[in-house]
Amino acid sequence: MPFSAPAFAGPFRVRDVRYDTHEVHARHGHDLLQIGIILRGAVGEDVRGVGYHGSAGDIVVKPAGTMHANTFEGVRIVSLDCDPALLDFPLSEHLWHRSTAATAAALRLVSQFLDGTLAEETVEELVGALPSPVTSNRPLAARAARLLDECFTEPLSVERVARILGVHRVYLARVFRLQWRCSPREYVRHLRVRAAAHALASTERPLSDIALDSGFSDQAYMSRTFARAVGMTPAAFRRLVQA
Repeated sequence: MPFSAPAFAGPFRVRDVRYDTHEVHARHGHDLLQIGIILRGAVGEDVRGVGYHGSAGDIVVKPAGTMHANTFEGVRIVSLDCDPALLDFPLSEHLWHRSTAATAAALRLVSQFLDGTLAEETVEELVGALPSPVTSNRPLAARAARLLDECFTEPLSVERVARILGVHRVYLARVFRLQWRCSPREYVRHLRVRAAAHALASTERPLSDIALDSGFSDQAYMSRTFARAVGMTPAAFRRLVQA
């Protein structure tokens, strides 16, 4: 259900939407391109039999007509909708994005939207920060990302990941950057920031506990990394998404 009045920036309509815990949407499609910025909660999405899971800080691009089904767990999303015919750049593939640059741009957009100062160039900044999916070995990049998704709270070097996947670390780093527009180490940093963002948005746990559970060595390191990644401190982020 809508949480606040929509705004408009260039060809995009921007909405603040909430979904209840255990809410389920059967398979459906939309006439408009959608970019969703998850502020809190967890989203499950199924597209062509492939399952995706998103939480605070994640961004999903759904081209018009993409058939998908969703489950929601106490979700708040800022959604950007647009007629794809009005765009002069391609956003033609369904993708979940985990780029710190895109997350930082998305949170700047959210801040402006919520205080009524949303500018068209802020939307353009977000769209420009969304990584390209082009890669010479996408399955390998996906397997590496899945491994990091499962082990990001533990020390896990690029060399060890490459050994597990049976490839040279330099080749893995190249393929990984082509797919995700970041290095494996940067990806792990984003996963840790993402985990911290989810805990900050959905709990009242102390920052020190969240830092350790998210893979950071201590609260100070989490605070520095979080601020560099998203442009605000953990405490400021918590105030923003729990408002």
